[in-house]
Amino acid sequence: YKEARNLLVSQKANFVGTAEEAIAIDNKIAIIDIVSAYSYGILVDTFGDVPYTQALDILNYPLPQYDDAQTIYKDLIAKLTAASNSLDTSVGSFGSADLIYGGNTASWAKFANSLRLRMAINMHDVDAAYATTQANAAITDGIFTSSADGAYMTYASTQPNANPLYVDLVASGRNDFIPADTFVNKLNALQDPRRAKYFTEFPEGSGQYLGGKYGSVNVYGSFSHITTTIQAPTYPGVLLTYSEVEFLLAEAVERGITAGSAATHYNNAVTASLQDWNVSNTDIAAYLTKPEVAYATAAGTWKQKIGEQAWIAYYNRGFEAWTSYRRLDFPALVAPAGTFGDITEVPKRYSYPGIEQTLNKTNYQAAVSKLGNDKVTTHVFWDKF
Repeated sequence: YKEARNLLVSQKANFVGTAEEAIAIDNKIAIIDIVSAYSYGILVDTFGDVPYTQALDILNYPLPQYDDAQTIYKDLIAKLTAASNSLDTSVGSFGSADLIYGGNTASWAKFANSLRLRMAINMHDVDAAYATTQANAAITDGIFTSSADGAYMTYASTQPNANPLYVDLVASGRNDFIPADTFVNKLNALQDPRRAKYFTEFPEGSGQYLGGKYGSVNVYGSFSHITTTIQAPTYPGVLLTYSEVEFLLAEAVERGITAGSAATHYNNAVTASLQDWNVSNTDIAAYLTKPEVAYATAAGTWKQKIGEQAWIAYYNRGFEAWTSYRRLDFPALVAPAGTFGDITEVPKRYSYPGIEQTLNKTNYQAAVSKLGNDKVTTHVFWDKF
């Protein structure tokens, strides 16, 4: 992304063409800034402090220092804001080379603003005033308002440009990926209509679904499997959905960030997820009225209600499900009986790559000292509770 941006800036400096073509270059630069911010946000949510201001500059900073995670987050939000505001939505950008929005700059602006909302919600427990301001600014600037706004990566039907899920589940020739009982049991308890979209029946034709024992060795042929829908080479990659934005808005209401009805946003989020999986309107209406699902009667606090349904909706988005779990502390997951090393709880971050300890040892040690340790059970900055 940095190299692409540099090339675009150079192109603009030496540009000879129409005014509209010049604007298109600016739009391309803004989109590069948006996807770069998205990527750095994932890095911070994964590790905490990471190289940022000195990163990607091997000539000047071959051994980059680690930046404070919260400072990075604020800078990313500022960059997303600037990029969104700079996009000229009357002019295009990358055209068909854009595998997410086909060059539609208005869609990229909504994506940037929706990312700002997500990052602001993540930060609310540690800086409520800042998070509130940023969340409301993002909403005002324009976020996703329907499933058509979602950010989906288009893949090719053949490798190496097929969906990585296809590579892992099909092309690898492996038959050892099965859904965990933790998740399947929850959907079974709710008689969730997405079960048939997520899993195969076991036994076949029984209408029943069985997950493997979480964290244990399981026999592949003795459990439900992942449906062929997700195994298709062209199955879209998901960056951000309207369903997630509505869950975030429900949180925003409960956190006192915005006015409105948390129940309405919650219902919108669940409905959008069900629609994304082609569940019928009749089944959607019936599901939302279940006492275990309806916002007024579902068990627990608002964090549990939103957290458990978001977890279900993010079935094919493991990273976002993990982030939601860390922020809301629901569902109430526990580590399996057998774990690696001394891990006794569900991980809250990744430890730094081993190569950093070898090649960038001084800066790695400084980052670990600031964090307290490099354990997977240590929380990232926004995971306060």
